[in-house]
Amino acid sequence: MRDQAWELFPYPCMGMFTFLKMHISKNPAYGTVLKRLLANDNKKDKTTLADLGCGLGQDLRALVAAGVPPTSLYGLEVIDGFVELGFELFKDKATMQSRFIVADLLAIPSVPAQLQGKMDFIFAGSFFHLFGWDDQLTLSKRAVEMLKPEAGSMIFGHQLGCVKAEEDAVPDVPSGKIYFHDPESFRRFWGVVGEETGTEWRVQVVSSEAGIDDMRKIKPDLRLLKFEVERL
Repeated sequence: MRDQAWELFPYPCMGMFTFLKMHISKNPAYGTVLKRLLANDNKKDKTTLADLGCGLGQDLRALVAAGVPPTSLYGLEVIDGFVELGFELFKDKATMQSRFIVADLLAIPSVPAQLQGKMDFIFAGSFFHLFGWDDQLTLSKRAVEMLKPEAGSMIFGHQLGCVKAEEDAVPDVPSGKIYFHDPESFRRFWGVVGEETGTEWRVQVVSSEAGIDDMRKIKPDLRLLKFEVERL
């Protein structure tokens, strides 16, 4: 399965079998997010979550396994083949009722209508770090478009960063470059997003060396940033 995914696009994380690691449950926001998603049976206005760059959909399956109604979950992916491989890997095409949307957020003027202003949570695991500063800004503003325009809606996840923020050429990603944030630049970045979208955000971000030993063999000053960006 890894080899098939690698043929579709040779992401380093895919080559390292990260689709077998349910990263969403390791995020500090997970407890809050899960609690709200599990309360959906008693609500008319369902709590919803979209996974940006969902890959094989492993984190959505982790939420379903934890009891979240699959119809509350959406997966957004630019490579259609990853979605199909996910169904093959988890053997659940007939039963997985989450909605998967294939779209390139950089190539369209606005987000798909079924996501526009509809999401309470957006999970971005190993997503934003595939792009340079300018593309990260465009994609973050698209994510803001997806969120419900109310306090408490949140973007959370993780991405590779550096000890000191820098943009670097990386041929193994579609854009050919990555902006590696440090915590200070990440907060500053979301200040820019807020200014350009007329929104305000509470930003929490932590940097650590944990969990990226293989990547740090390639670039020793890499760090893993885990973040919560909550609308005020």
